[in-house]
Amino acid sequence: MFRASVHDRERNPLRRLLTSWVALTGLLLVLSGAVGFTVNHLHAQSETRARAEALQTAQVVADLVVHRNIGPDDFVGARLSHQERADMDADVAVLVDRERIAGLEVWRADGSLIFADRDHPDVESRLPRAERLRLQDPSTGILMVDGSRGDSQTLDIFLPYTTGPVNAPTRTHGYVEVLTPRDEVAAQVANSTRTLYGLAAMFLAVLTLVLLVLRRRLLLREDQALHDSLTGLLNRGALREQLQATVARISKDESVMAALLVLDLDGFKAVNDTLGHPAGDALLIQVARTLTRSLRPTDVVARLGGDEFAVLLTHLPDAASAEIISRQLLAKLRVGSYSVHGIELAVDASIGIALLPEHGRDTDLLLQRADVAMYQAKRANGGVTLYDEANDAHDVTQLGLLVELRRAIELDELVLHYQPKARLDTGDLHGVEALVRWQHPSRGLLGPDTFVPLAEHTGLMAPLTEWVLRRAVTQAALWRDLGLMLPVAVNMSPRSLLDGNLAASLLALLAEANVTGDLLELEITETAIMTDPGRAVRVLRQLNAMGIRVAIDDFGVGYTSLTYLKSLPVHTLKIDRAFVTDMLTDPRDQAIAESVIGLGHKLGLNVVAEGIETEEVWERLKALNCDEGQGYLLARPMPADELVAWVRTRLAVDAPRTT
Repeated sequence: MFRASVHDRERNPLRRLLTSWVALTGLLLVLSGAVGFTVNHLHAQSETRARAEALQTAQVVADLVVHRNIGPDDFVGARLSHQERADMDADVAVLVDRERIAGLEVWRADGSLIFADRDHPDVESRLPRAERLRLQDPSTGILMVDGSRGDSQTLDIFLPYTTGPVNAPTRTHGYVEVLTPRDEVAAQVANSTRTLYGLAAMFLAVLTLVLLVLRRRLLLREDQALHDSLTGLLNRGALREQLQATVARISKDESVMAALLVLDLDGFKAVNDTLGHPAGDALLIQVARTLTRSLRPTDVVARLGGDEFAVLLTHLPDAASAEIISRQLLAKLRVGSYSVHGIELAVDASIGIALLPEHGRDTDLLLQRADVAMYQAKRANGGVTLYDEANDAHDVTQLGLLVELRRAIELDELVLHYQPKARLDTGDLHGVEALVRWQHPSRGLLGPDTFVPLAEHTGLMAPLTEWVLRRAVTQAALWRDLGLMLPVAVNMSPRSLLDGNLAASLLALLAEANVTGDLLELEITETAIMTDPGRAVRVLRQLNAMGIRVAIDDFGVGYTSLTYLKSLPVHTLKIDRAFVTDMLTDPRDQAIAESVIGLGHKLGLNVVAEGIETEEVWERLKALNCDEGQGYLLARPMPADELVAWVRTRLAVDAPRTT
């Protein structure tokens, strides 16, 4: 049987409605026919029952009136006496007045009349009726025929008048004709019929109502099965169905071209964390409305889940059209007006494109490749990216690791290790840097190089960063309660820094842990700043106002403009380990380190050197007036409980530098 696609069902609601009503009408006609048959059957039963009741009445009348007043001799020629006739007239009159019968006549076997009630017409006009006695039922000797008396319809019942001993053959002497009012019989049948039709009409009305309710529920269930309950857009299952239909059309006509877009909102999680999930839902509804209004009628929009949407562009003239439409769509999203709880929000997104049939004909493969392209767009800090097989590093192993990483974040399999930072001049502990590790259930403890790049390339960086921040702030609160005031530094990805909702998210996080901003430091790279300097400056100023310190990590390996550096609200410069490790053997490294220290101090910034592994490097940096240092000489990264023991031991032995 042909099954219409989701797109066809969406575009032809009138046809669906008519089809449903035709089917419902057909079903009701069948049921009406069944009810009609049942009513006719019951009507016939009512007629039979009415005749049976009339016959019973006639037999009672024959027994009580006729047999009591007319004897066998009267059937063989004797005439009724005046008294017998008067008694018969009186009895019949009572029955007629009570409308139990319409008349009574007694006939001899030869057709001559013995008795007729007072309304009996001439005997001659009645004689033809006696001829019909030959039509009587031979098994009972009873004949029931429709008759009339004036304006009254009657059922004339001929009862044989027989005599003879019990269990012996009887002989018919004549007939008793009882005229039962047909109006009474008809009324009984009519009442029964009206009752039956009323019940049938009630049954059909209830059945129609039930069918309508059932139809509504079925349509609602179908709608829920195909649509996202929040936005009303098609869901993932319906999109897959439409993709399959599009692939089928392309298989028949190679000139047809289509494109699948996967779109992910940037910074959406911060909206949920800051304003709450209802606010996030309200924003998703507005985004869905913008997407729908911005596309052609032939295109299909779906919500894949969370803040991820998909768009199927159909009937494209060429591959370039997909990118053009995608960029136009992104532009409309960015300039759209979004307001939640009276707060104006900015929306940005990353879009990945997979072409049909160039990038595949399989539904799952197309979704995967569009997803890969979207993550490539995220890596480039937003925009539109066309799938490129050369950049697709999603082999089976990495895909498996990606799934495991997502689960690890959800199941709390990640851990933080902390590396101390100390003053170079006094050796006093000045804070720690939080470094994420993955306690893999089968592969053991994994360093960040194993999974952080994967998170950066696949969109998991935001939930990973959120997990690290939450755990670090919570740990700072625990240390504070133990009497250790240790600011915790957390590395931020470029995408996290450019999130316009970062400050609000951190404010909520600090309030939840009851921690002040001075116990948190964010380390950002030069690349993150220069990706979008204007936005970066705005975010950094918000962080500064909250008392959160900001450090520029790996300074010297990027391309920070000094124009921006002098205006950035940052507190610390961290010299990259590349210039520290060999500074005693490479004069150029020492020159760079010395220049960074001097530049930082002239800008009023604190300077921290990374990667200190020897006493000689420590002393040399101290001589260059570097403020702080960290590295294996001081301590390797360690779990939180080991750090507490390390701090207490260090304080006990007063060993300022080495472990």
